[in-house]
Amino acid sequence: MWQAVERFERLLHDRGETTHPRVCARAADLLADGPAPYAHVVVDEAQDLHPAQWRVLRAAVAPGPDDLFLTGDPHQRIYDSRVSLGSLGIATAGRSFRLRVNHRSTEEILAWSARLLASVTVEALEGEGTDTLAGYRSLLHGRSPRAQGYATRQKETEALVNRVGALLAEALAPHEIGVCARFSLSLDAAEEKLRAAGTPVLRVKGQVAQETEGYGWRRCTP
Repeated sequence: MWQAVERFERLLHDRGETTHPRVCARAADLLADGPAPYAHVVVDEAQDLHPAQWRVLRAAVAPGPDDLFLTGDPHQRIYDSRVSLGSLGIATAGRSFRLRVNHRSTEEILAWSARLLASVTVEALEGEGTDTLAGYRSLLHGRSPRAQGYATRQKETEALVNRVGALLAEALAPHEIGVCARFSLSLDAAEEKLRAAGTPVLRVKGQVAQETEGYGWRRCTP
């Protein structure tokens, strides 16, 4: 393993390149050499920060009242960057508060998801202990989720086209229907079949432009 690390180090040196964690480490060192430039720092999506990025933030603000305000959801981690904030000089004991009211999903979706994740262990945002979805609730209500498996992608796509057709038959407008898939290839197949069925389609990439909001169903990857 160390030979691979040394090889990587030589390649970076020969190319005059570096990595983002190295840039962060250098920034933290430079900040530590002088007075902290900020009195307060607000951090969003804290669950996805790398330890090197936390060191930059800690060095950028002097320890004190309300020095670091952090918001995050450990259940939405997309990177495996778990870290003990206390080990980096960021005190959270007795200073954290959980927001348990969900304004984004319906109660039916929340309850369904919580059952699926009941056996999954999630490390707390602070890096010490675990977090749970117990006690969370939603103010919104809607239909209960339906789960259905298919033997092949082709059968799944055919079922999707039939489902969209059924929703349209219920007088739902095309722009009120959204299809989300993990991979773009799945969306490509869905788009092809839906267009063949005469359904207008709009591919979502980033923010939807205001003038396109009445057009077609939405398809996107999470």
